[in-house]
Order: sequence, then C-alpha cells, then structure tokens
Amino acid sequence: MRILKLLMVVLVFFGSIISFGQNKEIKKYTVQEYVQDRVDWKPNPVNSEIMVLGNGYAIGGYDPVAYFTKKKAIKGNESIKLDWENVTWLFSSKEHKEKFKKSPSTYAPQYGGWSIYQMAGNGGEGYATQTKPEDSWLIFEEKLYLVHRADWAEHLRKNDATVANLMKYADEQWESVSEDIKNGGKVFWPSLRPEDPFDSHEMRPNLATSEIMVLHNGFAIGGYDPVAYFEIGEATKGKRDISYEWKEVTWLFDSEKHLQLFKNNPEKYAPQYGGWCAYGMSGHGSDGYGAQTRPNDSWSIVDGKLYLNWAPGVKQMFLNNKEQYIKDADREWQRVSKEILEGNTVHWMYF
Repeated sequence: MRILKLLMVVLVFFGSIISFGQNKEIKKYTVQEYVQDRVDWKPNPVNSEIMVLGNGYAIGGYDPVAYFTKKKAIKGNESIKLDWENVTWLFSSKEHKEKFKKSPSTYAPQYGGWSIYQMAGNGGEGYATQTKPEDSWLIFEEKLYLVHRADWAEHLRKNDATVANLMKYADEQWESVSEDIKNGGKVFWPSLRPEDPFDSHEMRPNLATSEIMVLHNGFAIGGYDPVAYFEIGEATKGKRDISYEWKEVTWLFDSEKHLQLFKNNPEKYAPQYGGWCAYGMSGHGSDGYGAQTRPNDSWSIVDGKLYLNWAPGVKQMFLNNKEQYIKDADREWQRVSKEILEGNTVHWMYF
C-alpha cells in the first residue's frame, strides 16, 4: 500500500510537469518566482517599503526636502535626522527636518523612492528597482519621483504626458508591491546587475511551449480579445469562460461571436509575430528579437493585420516607417519564432 501511494505521488508530480509543458495549467507567475535565485535581486535591508541604500538611510541619506527648496540633490547631515516609516531620514538643515516632520508625505519620494519606471510595469507586473537619488530625480505636480538613470530622469522632466502615464500604472501597482517589499519580497538592485544582458532578469523564455506571447495571467496576448481590435476598434479584455486553444495557448474573447470568428480564421485575427513587438521583431537595423508588448494601448492595424508594440511611443516609431519595419520583421520572424519554440530567451523589460 505504501509503495502504491508513493507511486501515485510520483505520477502526480510528473503529470503536473507535463501539464505545464503543454500549457494546460499555466499559473500566474510573479516577479518573486522569477528572481528567487538571482544575486541582483534581494530583500530591502529594512522592514519598510522605503528604499534604504547601503549606508542604512532612507534614499541613501539624501535630504528629501532639498529637492523642493534647493532644486537639487543634497546629502543630509547624520546629526540632523528623523525616523519615519521605520527608517531614518537625513536632512541638510534643521529647517528641512521640521518641514518634513510636519508633512512627510509632501516631501517623501513616491513609491518609497523606488523607480517610477519599473513600478509602472508598462502594462505588466510592476516591481521595485533601486534608484540614484544623487542625479536621477524629478518633481512633477509637486511630488518627488526617483528613477535609476540620469538620462531617464532628464527625459521625464521634458515629457509631462509620459510621467502622467507612468503614474497611472505605478499607482495601481504600488499597493501590492509595497506590501510585498514589507513582507520580505525581493527588489532589483541594478548596481549588481550582470554584465551579460542575456543573463539578466529581463531575458527569459516564453511562459508557454508556443511562439505566441503569453503574459503572466497565462493567456495569449494577456487575455485581450484579438477579434475586438478589428470588430469594434478597441482593446478589450476577453472573458475566461469564452476561450479557445490555438497554437498551444489559450485565447480569450469578449463574446461568442468573436470566438466563432476566430475559430473560423485564426490567422486573420491573431497578431503578427505571435504578439511580440513588431518594432523589436524588425530589428530596426539589426537582428530581430521577441519583446513583450502592451496589448491595451500599443496596437495598430495595418493592411488588415494586427501589430502589437512595446509601448505607445514605440508604436508610433513603428508606424512612421511601417513598410520597412514590416518587411524586416517578416524576415526575422522566420528565425525568431523557431528560437522561441526552442526555449531561447525573449525580452521582458517589465514583468
């Protein structure tokens, strides 16, 4: 009897592996599951959602008030400090300390000081990334935001619309990400990032044994209805109870009508290049590659075919020279699709 029970456990275990390989039971993956063994991902040093750098102070000991009053990054003085949100903040003057004490939420950086770019997730799952308070910051609508690169901060200072869009997504993600950080979830410290980009957290295989892009809810193109782009001209989330298996992955639809249209001619409605970024697939001058896309706001229909792109700005670049990019992407897809099916890595800039 004990041998029989052991055999059943083994069968269940291998059955679950086979099921995953066939993409029948794709679970929702989280950032934590992908980065659990990586050296460039580790918990925040303190039991707080506030980013604490190596010296043990909030945002590396920079004075949060100085960004507003002096319009520059100034290191705080270790003799002028205040505890807030379970971490110690430094200030360059007693006046700044008092300002912060009266209204800390006015001066503290948004998202705990983690990068607004990665917190936004750009349509995917947001996550926390170390920032550079010394030169990678901006103030937008009287709030302080930090990023992890100075050139990105400079770009955001000149593009209010981009900041507003990032805020929208980052605000949605912050509630769950902040809890994750406080509970010991890992965050990204790019100062420890590997030199080889193909060993980076951004590069990994597709979630399914298919050339179709499967996002983290386990559905083709993130569960968006591919037919809706054509029939109603909008990005529309499909319903879990209206689904169809094609190319070894599950597609969702908003209506039975859309499901039938897809069944009758899936090649007509499925996005080109498996849903991967058309601009990235073209290589725009070099080899093409698979890159995650945003089906919600970075799509276009050209000559009766659906194309997805990484972000709205990338979509516009694609459309500006679409004939050439489509020609190049069509060529590259023959190679890239085979690599994806073989388990080679694709680019997930945002989880």
